[in-house]
Amino acid sequence: MIRAAMRSLLLAVAAVVCVATSAAAHGAGTSQVTLRLDGARIEGEWEIHLRDARWALGRDTTQVGEGALRDLRAHEPELRALLMRTLALAGDSLACPLELTAAPLEWLPRFEEVRFHLIARCPNEPTRLRIGNEWMFDLDPTHRAYFSVVDARATSVGVLRATLRSVTFTVRQFHFGQIASEFLLDGVRHLWLRLDYVLFLLALLMPTVLIREGGAWRPRPGIAAAVRVAAPLLAAFA
Repeated sequence: MIRAAMRSLLLAVAAVVCVATSAAAHGAGTSQVTLRLDGARIEGEWEIHLRDARWALGRDTTQVGEGALRDLRAHEPELRALLMRTLALAGDSLACPLELTAAPLEWLPRFEEVRFHLIARCPNEPTRLRIGNEWMFDLDPTHRAYFSVVDARATSVGVLRATLRSVTFTVRQFHFGQIASEFLLDGVRHLWLRLDYVLFLLALLMPTVLIREGGAWRPRPGIAAAVRVAAPLLAAFA
């Protein structure tokens, strides 16, 4: 019985390995869009698998390596046109015209991918960005389109699929006044939540600057005297 169980386990492991090897041999059905925001300007890169690029153009997907890459370069204009029809950006519901830079496609042999450089400009600095991506989903429903968007204060990442082809999310621009006000409001909120703490601290420190004489409070003479009284209190409190 143990021998039969071990045989079944080995067969299951072998099946998993065969499936993984087959999937790797047919290429990863993924792509990656990386964007960086600077005000109303957006720039980034789009990386797609060589096999997917050839598949989308109707080329022979069994051809691999340098021969497949040379053939793809010969059809780069068609690929560029196709890519521009499948990706769209919008900032605050206004279209951000997108284009591929003039730089030729880059070959990434480690992952068998090609890379294009993107640039877009929104009408205004967006507070919400929408990414719509139709690349490969109609040909390959299992395709996964990963994205990464870096703004001035955060990085947003996610994945699009055949059943989710667009996403909208908040972006954060860097404005000193806005950031300063956020810190100020957060500080006020924190103090308000700890008002008892503040009052207790004031009660401890009041004798360092005031002295009661003749039934009345008056300022303690000299800053050195105030420091001598306050220092031990602050040290003990800390």
